[in-house]
Amino acid sequence: VTEIVAAPQLRAALRERIAEFEAAGGVVGLAATDLGSGRHLAHREDELFPLASVIKVPVLVALYEEVLAGRGDLGARIVYRAAAKVPGSGVLQDLDDGLTLRELAVLMMTVSDNTAAEMLTERLGKPRIEQAWRGTGSRRSGCRSGCARCCTSWSTSTGACPVSTRRRASGCG
Repeated sequence: VTEIVAAPQLRAALRERIAEFEAAGGVVGLAATDLGSGRHLAHREDELFPLASVIKVPVLVALYEEVLAGRGDLGARIVYRAAAKVPGSGVLQDLDDGLTLRELAVLMMTVSDNTAAEMLTERLGKPRIEQAWRGTGSRRSGCRSGCARCCTSWSTSTGACPVSTRRRASGCG
């Protein structure tokens, strides 16, 4: 049974949950906009947070914008070598070389494949992904580095992978 929560009740419930997480030492950031009404909820909206796999969304947006503009082909085959493989989540680190742009996009979004995200980032270029990120209305940058750099910095600073428990336990997912 799904209960529909009115806007004031939702805000109160969110404030309560956020307070619980923050009392336990967590730091919570939230921003949500109802695209129909324009109503907006936010907490720490102007603070920067590590993006982890959220960075994959503007990569996908940039890819499809390029295809729609006639500057890209989802059927284009990309060859990659062992040096291109990124640890953490995903399956490409364990497969042989070469996939299409479409296949890379599917793997990036369905299994959060870090190697696929890095390959698409390299193919599109960080300036193009930044442009797609700004197109979402975000006031702050989202792609300061590719997934490989995110994975390296995360595993160096924490010694662990935030989401993956695979044999290569380092990286972002």
